[in-house]
Amino acid sequence: MRDLPAGIANLVMAPLARLAGIDLWSAMGAATGVFFAMALRGFPVKAADARARANWRRLRPDLADEAQTDAAMRRLWRGMGRTLAEYFLLGGLAPRVAVEGAAHLAAVRAGDAPLLVAALHLANWELIGPTLARLGYAATGPHQPPRNRYDYALITRARADAGLLTFPAWPGGLRRLRQALTGGDRSAWIYVDDFVRGRVSAPRLGRPERLGGNLRIAAGLAATTGAAIVPSYVVRTDGARFRMVFCEPFRMAGTANRGPVFEADLERLNAVYEAVVLEHLDQWFWTPNFGELDDEAGAPPPMSGALMDAG
Repeated sequence: MRDLPAGIANLVMAPLARLAGIDLWSAMGAATGVFFAMALRGFPVKAADARARANWRRLRPDLADEAQTDAAMRRLWRGMGRTLAEYFLLGGLAPRVAVEGAAHLAAVRAGDAPLLVAALHLANWELIGPTLARLGYAATGPHQPPRNRYDYALITRARADAGLLTFPAWPGGLRRLRQALTGGDRSAWIYVDDFVRGRVSAPRLGRPERLGGNLRIAAGLAATTGAAIVPSYVVRTDGARFRMVFCEPFRMAGTANRGPVFEADLERLNAVYEAVVLEHLDQWFWTPNFGELDDEAGAPPPMSGALMDAG
């Protein structure tokens, strides 16, 4: 019964979204912001906004006066509202994605190495898989099923419409990732900024603890399978239009998933993702969640659907 309000909302909004079309529906999501969707599911909205503001001021002190912080928060919440709304029309977004760095993918394929696209939860991150498919890569990756069964049904249909190849992160998510890299198309994707037990595992962003989560998993897979890691992210450029960036391939120096050489590589990878997140902090899904949280208070909106991806 707790799931039912979201199910009814999804049932009503799906035909409305198709009638409105992508641009208008996405704009309506921006106008509403993510607040309604979060409040509908019992998420503590004021606490999330306060954390987002605190994280912005700490991580972007160069843009942290009151006016700049307010403007960043408007961009953040309007962007999240668009992303949530766009799930209803996800299959139509792929042609709206401009691609930068496709040559890096081709270079990995030409070198006969497995391809591991390691992405971030920026803008509408769900476009990573469909864009890879549009470029001719049958890459697959893990997802964390959201808590609400009706949201999960909506997201599953949306991903199927968009041509996204994915599988549940558990059980056996790591095994399936390894299989994807060593057989068939020899390509896979993973989100390195996973959210586990109330914490965003990476990038570090000034935290002193050991790097873990999906970033460590991606590095370990690359070291042991010989895969090239291609850091990737998508940013929203104008309304429901996007730019997908595939960065220069990252090669692990060693073949072991532990030891000083591996840890040094992990630090270099972390630096790549830190730079991207800091540049686009107002489009990062975890800006309101980054920091010390308990699992319930820190739980993101269930419609996000791509959490703890290899957890």
